[in-house]
Amino acid sequence: MRQGKRRKGTLNKRGEEILDVAMKLFAEKGYHNTTLDEVAEAMGVTKAALYYYVRNKGEIIRAIMNRSIGRMNKAIALGKSNRSPLERLREYIRYHVIYASENKEDARILFEQMNALPRTTSESIKRKQKMDDAALQQILREGVEDGSLAISDVKIASYAILGLCNWTYHWYKPGGRLTPEQIARICLELIENGYLKKPCSLKEASGKPAN
Repeated sequence: MRQGKRRKGTLNKRGEEILDVAMKLFAEKGYHNTTLDEVAEAMGVTKAALYYYVRNKGEIIRAIMNRSIGRMNKAIALGKSNRSPLERLREYIRYHVIYASENKEDARILFEQMNALPRTTSESIKRKQKMDDAALQQILREGVEDGSLAISDVKIASYAILGLCNWTYHWYKPGGRLTPEQIARICLELIENGYLKKPCSLKEASGKPAN
């Protein structure tokens, strides 16, 4: 039996705590392998008390993914600002690196468990991801057009940048040697300057034409 009547708009501080706890469990065990009983136990409440804030597990994952959509909306907005392509690109990269580092559980669900989520939830996330990717590619194209970026293939460059930025969730450890901001600066330095002391083309480095 549910405890009391569920109040409208009760996803307050306590509701956010439920999302955070559930997100950690989903990231560790998987969405399908986590039960509401486990969420309630981790919260230190009864399952009936949990129903006061959420109707079911699907509502929890939708709320968690809505926070991810908010993150992507901000990244998309960065791509559409009036600043120069180079300024937008730097901010876009910085934002993605810091978010993936500071929101490890969120990122793990987003990148590793998308196919396990309810279809309507996963489809809305995938649509937003495509918009996020398109925003980055638009920045890169504009940078090539104004001469500030030397990129031969915009799509491949966007995949490489997003892979570098988003993968930080997999290895970043809170309280470690570097902060997310410092990691973002290192990523920017690597993307912009490469790893050679004296930049040269792949053809010059190998003596063979680049593929």
